[in-house]
Amino acid sequence: MSDVWDATQADYGNYDLCVYSTNGFFRSFRSDAATLSRGAFKPEVAVFYQPGAGQMSLNVYNTGTQAGQVVVRSNAYRSDGPWTVDVRPRAVGRLQWNLEKSTNWYDFTVQSTGFERRFAGRMETGRPGLSDPAMSRDLA
Repeated sequence: MSDVWDATQADYGNYDLCVYSTNGFFRSFRSDAATLSRGAFKPEVAVFYQPGAGQMSLNVYNTGTQAGQVVVRSNAYRSDGPWTVDVRPRAVGRLQWNLEKSTNWYDFTVQSTGFERRFAGRMETGRPGLSDPAMSRDLA
C-alpha cells in the first residue's frame, strides 16, 4: 500500500497517521510538517530486523543541513532508556537492540521537535512465538 499527499496543505501541516496490521504491528506518524519543512534538522526513521541474530535496528536519517537529535523511549518490554541519537547533516544515526528477552516484541517512540514516530509489533523469525506479553497493559 502506498499513497502520497502534501502534508503542508491541510490542518496547518499537522498530521497524525496510524497503520495497524496483524500480530501487533503498529506504526504512528505524527508531525508538524510545516515546522519541519522550515527546519534545518530533518529527521526520518526506519526499522530493520535481523531475525537470525535476534536484533532490531533503528536508523535515523537526517536530510537536513544541520545536526539534530532524537530521543527514543521504550513504551513496553524494556526498562532501560531513554536513548539519544545525534545525527549529523545528511547522515544516519543508528540504535540496535536484542529482542530475545521480550520474545521479539518491541514498542518504542522516537521524538524530536515537531516530529514523532511510534513503532510496535513483533519481529517474525519463522519459529513459534508467544502472545504479546504487554497486551494486558494500558500502553496509550
